[in-house]
Amino acid sequence: GTEVIKITGTYDQAKKIAADFAKRRQILADRGAKAIPGKESMKTMAFEIAEQMGWQAPDWYVQAVSGGIGPLGVLKGFKELYQAGLIDRVPKLGIIQSSGCAPMVHAWEQGLSVAEPVQPDPLITVLATGAPGHAYTMLKAGIDEYGGAMISVDDGEAFRAMRRLARTEGF
Repeated sequence: GTEVIKITGTYDQAKKIAADFAKRRQILADRGAKAIPGKESMKTMAFEIAEQMGWQAPDWYVQAVSGGIGPLGVLKGFKELYQAGLIDRVPKLGIIQSSGCAPMVHAWEQGLSVAEPVQPDPLITVLATGAPGHAYTMLKAGIDEYGGAMISVDDGEAFRAMRRLARTEGF
């Protein structure tokens, strides 16, 4: 009874097709920055990091993003640890996007509260959300409150970093 739909488009197009499918089938499509499961699952990374650092917060949490759900969840985790008194601060956020798809970086550099959608054109397709929506607004608020930055890197830099990690860390 499984239905598989092949999509040869962007993440944004895939998300639209998934939303249409869910609506047609009358099933819940809980996704994006406001969805609970994504953030709750990702916040466990903050718990792991703090625990492995002896219940200390790192100075920075840095992540390459597409739609931003990862650092949103991690930020949520660090905030909860801070509110519980288990760590002494919430780390700064380092948000990295591919220069071929960097709507968050462009908005942040201009001081905008909303990111304008772009047409994705990166070689790394998992970083290709052209319309980050509310996630950008929430990440910007986190950076405004706790510090941080958003930058873009070209795909060549990302591939070189991946090869270096593979060579030196076994990833």
